Amino acid sequence: MDRRSNPLGSEERGVIFAGHERGRSQRAIGRLPGRPASTIGRALARGRRADAAMDRKRRAAPTIRGARAAGRRRKLAEGSALYRFVHDHLVFWRCRLSRSRTDCGA
Repeated sequence: MDRRSNPLGSEERGVIFAGHERGRSQRAIGRLPGRPASTIGRALARGRRADAAMDRKRRAAPTIRGARAAGRRRKLAEGSALYRFVHDHLVFWRCRLSRSRTDCGA
């Protein structure tokens, strides 16, 4: 039976990652389950990507929890510099796009 057409099983993945932890080459690891070195390399790459994604989530969790606990201001506070900037630009664009300039104070 040709092993190349079958996906890796969980036991084979375990053998691959254990061999990698021991410092064996991809060819040496591939000889145990009878897989080519390229398959071993792809399995290791998938494992590294999954580990990296979990690390990113773990690092981001305290930041996200802190932001949720502090609460978020959902509206622009009237009278702030940002409110004034947004308001002025919205009024400006509305005046440029409208044909009658009665809304613009002109």
